[in-house]
Amino acid sequence: MPYPLASVGHDSRKSVRQAVPLHANRFLVAMGEVFTMSKWRWAAVLVIQAHFAASYVAPTQPHLGLSNYVWPWAVGDRGIFGVHPNLLGIALAGSAGLASLLAALAVAGIWVPQEWWRGLAMAGAALELVLMIGFFGPTKLLPIAPNIAVLAAIVVNRLPVKAA
Repeated sequence: MPYPLASVGHDSRKSVRQAVPLHANRFLVAMGEVFTMSKWRWAAVLVIQAHFAASYVAPTQPHLGLSNYVWPWAVGDRGIFGVHPNLLGIALAGSAGLASLLAALAVAGIWVPQEWWRGLAMAGAALELVLMIGFFGPTKLLPIAPNIAVLAAIVVNRLPVKAA
């Protein structure tokens, strides 16, 4: 059963639509259709996001073909943060992975208060986005997608306030 991802108590789509230009309304309607899914699917998206961040601490060998896109970190990746692995990357990856995993638990209603999910999801997505951009390469494109999706959904206020 689809879980409407608007705020409880008022129609957030109406207030958002009034605040943006007309051409952006079509985008918001499309975003609403994309982001209408069950809490378990959103929990899965957040777990995948945590996987991409946490995989930093267990890199693969470079040049493994498509495997490097599912497990995006390879020994020797370079970027503006230096060469993989380094302490800054480990701190960002650990924080992003933990925040995303806790957000998934909050959305699912397990162990973490449900009111924390929004802040945890935003923190996890933002930290992982910084990490991926800091070591940007073609294998980082797939991991960037769930981060942008989660941040976009929160910005347009489409994710659930309370998990059912």
